[in-house]
Amino acid sequence: MKKFRNPESQSVIDSPVYHFSPLTILLGGISVILIITVYVWIISAGQWTNWRTSTTYYYRLAQSFDKGQLSLLDPVDPQLLTLSDPYENTDLRKSITFPWDASFYNGKFYFYWGPTPALILSVVIPFYNGIIGDHYVLFVFLIGLLIFNILILKAAWDDYFKTLPAWVFLVSILLVGLVNPIPWILNRHSIYEAAISSEQFFFVGGLYWVYSAFRKKSSLPQWRLVLAGIFWALAFASRALMILPIAFMVCLIWLEIFRIQTKISGWTKSFLSCAALGMPLLLGGLATAWYNWARFGSPFEFGLRYQLNDTNLNKYFGEVFSGSYIYSNFYNYMAGHTFQLSNAFPFIIARGGKSFFGDGITHQGIYQVHGVEGLLIVFPFVVFAVVPAIVMLFSLMRSKVAVGSSIKSNGIPPMYIFSLVGVSILGFLPALFFFWVDMRYMFDFVPELALLAVLGFWQSGVYLSRRPIMQNLILLAGSGLALFSIVVGVLAAANKM
Repeated sequence: MKKFRNPESQSVIDSPVYHFSPLTILLGGISVILIITVYVWIISAGQWTNWRTSTTYYYRLAQSFDKGQLSLLDPVDPQLLTLSDPYENTDLRKSITFPWDASFYNGKFYFYWGPTPALILSVVIPFYNGIIGDHYVLFVFLIGLLIFNILILKAAWDDYFKTLPAWVFLVSILLVGLVNPIPWILNRHSIYEAAISSEQFFFVGGLYWVYSAFRKKSSLPQWRLVLAGIFWALAFASRALMILPIAFMVCLIWLEIFRIQTKISGWTKSFLSCAALGMPLLLGGLATAWYNWARFGSPFEFGLRYQLNDTNLNKYFGEVFSGSYIYSNFYNYMAGHTFQLSNAFPFIIARGGKSFFGDGITHQGIYQVHGVEGLLIVFPFVVFAVVPAIVMLFSLMRSKVAVGSSIKSNGIPPMYIFSLVGVSILGFLPALFFFWVDMRYMFDFVPELALLAVLGFWQSGVYLSRRPIMQNLILLAGSGLALFSIVVGVLAAANKM
């Protein structure tokens, strides 16, 4: 029996170390192929090679960039220009053709969604003659997100969890790849879902570059911090609401840099490391501010209020975000929905949501609840997310260690746990105040929450390593919850195909 030495503490765990055998690596590859196969099955509605049509908004915006303009190339119907309030959905406006949900300002069409995917496509379209639908953008970003999730989990496994059976890692890969709302947004696969997938790909990618930088104990590779800054700048340019998790992570990392690197390399190197992370974000923020100013005359205007849809958001913009939605939204996102069982495939039918209004809402018609499934019902594995937070708090109280040092019980630095807890909460926060409840907004925080839950699952197994029966029970129970979460998510999405 080999003994596993915790890389952070000097304690030796008298447990076998499970290396990834060739069979495990093969099964891991099969798991990734299975996940991608499910992606293709859902996004193509079971047609495999014939993918369903989607919006082409990012492609159209990329065409505009290619022509050197920020507004869309779509011509504006002269009747739209004659309306006293073009944002009011009158009978006359219903007869006018325009890009749905586009922002209309000063006689031109824009998109309020962040430009990151369009900037990438603008590099592609000169070499590709076909039309690129938003479903392709979604698909590529989800595969990229899967890769970064696996890289993060593999690094954590190698550093702290080699005493667990390798099949636990395989189950965890399937979970982060197929947890709701991933199957759900694959079924919807339009501009809305593509924007959020871009945000999550770049944000989780930034997390990977930061975590990999802090694995180097002697120094912090500044090139990894630069990549993290670039990725997070692109995440912000995909969806502006990511400013909260990004700001949180930057502050946390800067504190860690000064705490760790000043002892090793001095203040100058610490300032350079902070600049390596912060400079791409600063430049990205300035570029986004210019992009807004050039379109809408203000660096802080993203165009949401100028959307052309069923609701006059320009008139009721003060109610787009409201504290009166908190109770209703929390209920809907957490536990407010169940699903009905059916005798026919896919055997699950998602139910609709409910609305609960607080005081101060003058136009209740603006508030809408769409198809959404309660997180605790369709993702019960999430209960493991509380384990890392509890372990971190108890360890900090016992040893009074700093945030960046290791937890002696299993070696995970509290910074990793604290960061995932923080970004999960801050990613969820805007959805609590937003007037529109939809499954896709769960994707603003579920990927980070799933990573946190997986770490909690693994921590539970390590904690019970000296009690083999209890360890096997918790690993089997956790795997059962993970598989339930996967199956329910996939079948519920298949019901909408």
